[in-house]
Amino acid sequence: MKRIQSLNRFQKAVLAVTAAMMLLFTAIYLMAASRKGFLYQNALLIPQQADGRTFYIGEIRGEPACFAVEADKTVTFQYGDRNYGPYTVRENPAAIPQNSEMHTQMTGVELYCGEKLLFYVPVNFGQSPSWPAPE
Repeated sequence: MKRIQSLNRFQKAVLAVTAAMMLLFTAIYLMAASRKGFLYQNALLIPQQADGRTFYIGEIRGEPACFAVEADKTVTFQYGDRNYGPYTVRENPAAIPQNSEMHTQMTGVELYCGEKLLFYVPVNFGQSPSWPAPE
């Protein structure tokens, strides 16, 4: 206690500001870490529910982006002023490589535009999938 009392006003102010910054940054970190979302193209897309649909909204490379997922697994994607889709997501176990160590923990996902298969990918829902970038 004598050490603190022996400090001048400037030193006490610096000590108080440092303690306040530590508390502030701890609060900011906890708020940021508690946000739920999905990582896509190094951007966090935040899920929101409305009208029976799920929207994943965020900003990708400075452009507003939104995935809209319908109850029937139809997906549309809006990126800036461009619209993509509608796409249909289907599960297919054949999309999982059987020689993978984690094939029992994965789900095979296929993405269609109409009846045209665009790509298929194994997805481990414990981790963020890496989806191809839109063109």
